[in-house]
Amino acid sequence: MKIITLDNAEKVASTLDGRIMGQSDTAKIIHIRLSPGEKHESHRNENDAFFYVIEGKAMLTSDQEPALLTRNQCVFIEGGTQR
Repeated sequence: MKIITLDNAEKVASTLDGRIMGQSDTAKIIHIRLSPGEKHESHRNENDAFFYVIEGKAMLTSDQEPALLTRNQCVFIEGGTQR
């Protein structure tokens, strides 16, 4: 068993404040912290993704369809989708 915290988690290869909280051959859990107003560049990637808001709110756009998520809400975005 390995306990992972934000302090000891591996940083993602990105300019975002992201940490890999867990991973297997088929899945990854990444904790991303964004400051108010901070944005991440739109991109497409082949992996499915779940986005879960722990605190605050986040505007996510998937194939030009915006969704406002608030605390304790989650959204699934299928792989291959612009996000």
